Amino acid sequence: MGVPTAEYDILEKPADDIEIRYYPEMVIARTNASGSKEAFRKIAAYIFGSNEKQLKISMTTPVITCYPREEGMEMAFVLPKEFTSTKPPAPLSEDVVLQTLSPRRIAVVKFRGSISDAIISHKRSYLEQFLDSHDYIRKGTFFRLSYDPPWVPDFLKRHEIATRIE
Repeated sequence: MGVPTAEYDILEKPADDIEIRYYPEMVIARTNASGSKEAFRKIAAYIFGSNEKQLKISMTTPVITCYPREEGMEMAFVLPKEFTSTKPPAPLSEDVVLQTLSPRRIAVVKFRGSISDAIISHKRSYLEQFLDSHDYIRKGTFFRLSYDPPWVPDFLKRHEIATRIE
């Protein structure tokens, strides 16, 4: 679709739908909200120019969604790679926080199609069982990575359930 994707290296592909990846340092813009539309709107405002420099920032993938949280859910956009070496403009909204993520290893289970709480739960359990049975050690919670814009038909959308590992 022409939208840049966060860089990573595939370290292992232990199953057709599972990858162990290495992600270098990256900067994200994140927010908490009661729902995904509200969260998306807050971060989209930041990249569309609601920042100290009124700079329009390119959209990238994946969109990272973490839930549940005490107050709904958390969503983050990965900022373009140039912001790992130059400071991104500060958000005008206190609801948007910039964060630098250190290099990390991530385990993902890949799938296509529509998304629901039941599907997320199933894929999370599947990945958790796989990691446990192969002696991987998780470092944190599970999260969803989404790659496609809203106009892509649901049955074609690419998603991943992921978690950080040692």
